[in-house]
Amino acid sequence: GREGRFLHANSKFKSLFGYGPDEVYDGRTWFRRAFPQEQYRKMVVSLWQKDVGTFVPGEKVPRLLTVTCRDGSEKIVNIITVQLGSGDYIVSFEDVTERVEASEALRRSEEKHRAVIESTSDAIVMLDLKRDIVSCNTAFLQLFGYEKNDIMGKSVRITHRSYESFEYLGERIYPDVKKKGTARIEWVFARKDGSLFPAETVISVVRLDDGTI
Repeated sequence: GREGRFLHANSKFKSLFGYGPDEVYDGRTWFRRAFPQEQYRKMVVSLWQKDVGTFVPGEKVPRLLTVTCRDGSEKIVNIITVQLGSGDYIVSFEDVTERVEASEALRRSEEKHRAVIESTSDAIVMLDLKRDIVSCNTAFLQLFGYEKNDIMGKSVRITHRSYESFEYLGERIYPDVKKKGTARIEWVFARKDGSLFPAETVISVVRLDDGTI
């Protein structure tokens, strides 16, 4: 209600947080129980007060917050508030803990992966299916003499001495890559300044979670 009292809470609210209607019956008790850490609670209350001043009836206002449940566990919750024309509010709660934690784990994994790639002395480049450069490490840039902005999105053709070399390597090695997932070959490449050098090249397929290459 407009005075801060909870007019109704469904059974899903209790199953999600563990609080019954006799334990959380207005905004004050909700903030105190759901956000027991004082500094965090002050931040949440400040956000709520800010939102209240900008609500437009019918407009959804989401907030991603960490809620403490009755048993002391914490859940990351997408809290969506809608103001009704009467001035009352409808608040829905979506538990997104697993989704957020999975996203964070993926981010940490990607950061670790990038750190490993950057720390190696081997030149590493990632290409898309058109053999355009998607990313590369510092060792690759140093080996070929390019700045990152010079090559991102460009065809890896720029590392070959000729178009024929680029095409021939593709014809020789990519059938094995598609069949076995990886292939190894010795090839002569060209730096930005035109100098040539031989190198052993290992090409591997990277498959995403959805199975795409």
